[in-house]
Amino acid sequence: MRNRYCHLISIILLVGSQSFSPIPKVQSARESVFAALSPNVHTISGAGAGAGAGAGAGAGAVATSTCLTFRNAHNWHIWKAADTLKTNGIASNEKDSPIAITILIEKIIPILYQWGEQWAGRAEWQGLLNKSSLLHEIEESIVTLSFLWEYLETVKGESKDFQGITLIDVCCGKGVFSIISSYLFQNDDRIKQIIMLDKADIKWNHIDQVNQSAKRENRPLIDCWSNCNLHEIDDIVNRLEALETPVALVGIHLCKTLSPTCIGIVNSLESKTCPFFVLAPCCLPRAVTQSSNIQNIGKSSVIKVRRYESVDERRRRLEAKSKRDAAMSRRPKMMSEQLTMVDGASLSKQIIPMPMLTDPITPCWKCGDSGHKKADCPSLQTTSKPRLVQPPSVDVDVSGILLSNNPFNLYCELLSASLEQKSVKVIDTGLVNEKARHQQGNWNNCRKAIYIVAES
Repeated sequence: MRNRYCHLISIILLVGSQSFSPIPKVQSARESVFAALSPNVHTISGAGAGAGAGAGAGAGAVATSTCLTFRNAHNWHIWKAADTLKTNGIASNEKDSPIAITILIEKIIPILYQWGEQWAGRAEWQGLLNKSSLLHEIEESIVTLSFLWEYLETVKGESKDFQGITLIDVCCGKGVFSIISSYLFQNDDRIKQIIMLDKADIKWNHIDQVNQSAKRENRPLIDCWSNCNLHEIDDIVNRLEALETPVALVGIHLCKTLSPTCIGIVNSLESKTCPFFVLAPCCLPRAVTQSSNIQNIGKSSVIKVRRYESVDERRRRLEAKSKRDAAMSRRPKMMSEQLTMVDGASLSKQIIPMPMLTDPITPCWKCGDSGHKKADCPSLQTTSKPRLVQPPSVDVDVSGILLSNNPFNLYCELLSASLEQKSVKVIDTGLVNEKARHQQGNWNNCRKAIYIVAES
């Protein structure tokens, strides 16, 4: 009897499945891109990797990975960012966005959809196109680009000799700003190239993919300067001065002392070498936050910011540093270097003859010049080693910042005052970060909104 009932139920289910079909689900634009793809892992290689992209959007995509996954690609944050910008624009307290931002949003939204069609779901793009903070980084890039866009429109209209600039993305991270800029300035010779500068040694595979189609699509190439310590100002300045075009420096959310250091780099360059600069400072440096400690109350707390020095001044300073380094490198590091072993046990008081002390090319330990020993040094200096020449700088007094009602705003105002550009503005863009509610009321709660813009 039970088998008969089971057989009857099976017949009913079978008939029901043939008689009724579910209402078809309407796919969104981004879901249709992946409709033909299995939810499992797919292996794609060669030019066929871009087959799922649109006719114009994916034409330049060339796959370099032989094992790519499209699992949940339609849920990546790149799609959410594009949809949000299309629906709401950028998250800002301002009622009306500036015209430049409105124009840029319209230009950038199709770019974001293009990225989704070409790269969403690929393992090498996971850390960039599916990061939770992607929308905020895109918004910050749009605001920064609006300042650059207005500058380029002005300078190209006023100067017939304008030959384009190199865009420097300082502390670039994974390069959201740089990649957007490359696509935004397609067929636009005002940006000659883009340089991503960062201390980290990041895997630049995604940048290689962006560059593969850059020449064909007439976009500026992206160069990567990894392992660059921003605090080594002289080295950075030398590399920037060696470029063939003027530079526009952009620093988005530079933490702590990186912001004043970046200003020092801009000051060190001639105005014609760096005619444009945008900085969005991040968290307050330790010199500011520790000034409120009981033991530091009443004490002065300053941050040094490098100032401009002429080519001759820099050459003399670096020569003095070279002499000091050479002299210091010849000094014995420990007493044992001057003593010899006697009978393999005890130390002798007899000093080892050191040929380098009488070598005519060895720098003097006192003045740093070669050709004589320290005992015969003709220098009248009172120090026992070559003098260290410091670069010119200005002291920014940050002692009372935390006593202000708006510490971060005051910090940005003080930083802007140390810039030596002709036009310097501190602009509250109204950008907000809905996820950063834990920052409400603290020192850094305005860090996304405040930008410093300088032009020569």
